[in-house]
Amino acid sequence: MSAPTARAAKKEDGTAQQQGNVVAEATAPLDPAPSTTSVHAAVARVAEQANKMTSAQLLRWMFRFLSPVKPLVFLACFYLAAAIGFEQLAVLQTG
Repeated sequence: MSAPTARAAKKEDGTAQQQGNVVAEATAPLDPAPSTTSVHAAVARVAEQANKMTSAQLLRWMFRFLSPVKPLVFLACFYLAAAIGFEQLAVLQTG
């Protein structure tokens, strides 16, 4: 066997092994879905906690999710105000 033929044979063997692994992974059984009783229990726990909270606490909880984007909101407002300001200056100078 020549060197290129030997390399091609090795490459084909590796491809077959990879395809075998893919088939094994595709046919592996999946984890079963969570039971509906556990989902209902989780929803009931969250609803129970939400019923105990006041409106102010719920409002703070809702807006707490905005804290990571506050700098981006500031930058967006700044860029919008700067663009409007530059446009107004350009219109005033051109008459």
